[in-house]
Amino acid sequence: MKRDKLDVKNLCRLLRLGELKQVYHPEDDHRAIFKAAVQQYLDFRNQQTIIKQKIKAKYRGWGVPDVYGISVYNPDKKEQYLKKVKATSVRKQLEHLYQLLRITKEMQVLALKEAKRLGQRYPEIQEFMKIPGVGIVGALTFDSYIQTPDRFTRKQHLWRYCKLAVTDRSSDGKPLAHKRLDKAGNGELKAMSYRAFMSAMRKKGENEVRQFHINSLCRTHNQTRARLNTQRKILLVLHGVWRRKEVYRPELFLGSV
Repeated sequence: MKRDKLDVKNLCRLLRLGELKQVYHPEDDHRAIFKAAVQQYLDFRNQQTIIKQKIKAKYRGWGVPDVYGISVYNPDKKEQYLKKVKATSVRKQLEHLYQLLRITKEMQVLALKEAKRLGQRYPEIQEFMKIPGVGIVGALTFDSYIQTPDRFTRKQHLWRYCKLAVTDRSSDGKPLAHKRLDKAGNGELKAMSYRAFMSAMRKKGENEVRQFHINSLCRTHNQTRARLNTQRKILLVLHGVWRRKEVYRPELFLGSV
């Protein structure tokens, strides 16, 4: 479809050198709509965080420093905090923020309901939720953002898309910097794997995710590396269950990344 002669020449050169990079485009409109619904839910969640930060900043800016924790957002305790602000106009501004927070929470509930409805046609979501630490939001996020298990043929490609791949810089065979996580990728999937890890670690009793983390910690003797290995394993198991269309089994977590 390119009509510019220079563009065509450059594209042909990249094709000849094998340097054309694959870009995924959804083939199913329902998949794209499903992803948009999940993104809207996540957007409302992020908006809540911003509004909560504004509420605390407003209180502190007007001489009410003791607004730690989440009780300041509780509708039943709102009045006792508002009474600490002397200026009537500022209290009204805070009330507006509280109203906006309430509306955003209501919209978030509706957005999650719609995302669940659209996700009902994808059976892999129920299998995802069998993994310790992976809840409905995590399952919806992974399924909607990845869209198809055939998108990644190698686990390194999956990890890179989820911002969990390791990269380094070198010149003439000499390292220019320490190894670090690649900044390219999708931050929501990285955050999803972290929340799944933390949720699994908080669960009472033993589970396969916690056991994998313990085994990784014994190998690496490094808390950060063990956590990142466990996050990668969670993503790998999610992808494997989906790609092979199989039922989740706890033994899938055996072995190293």
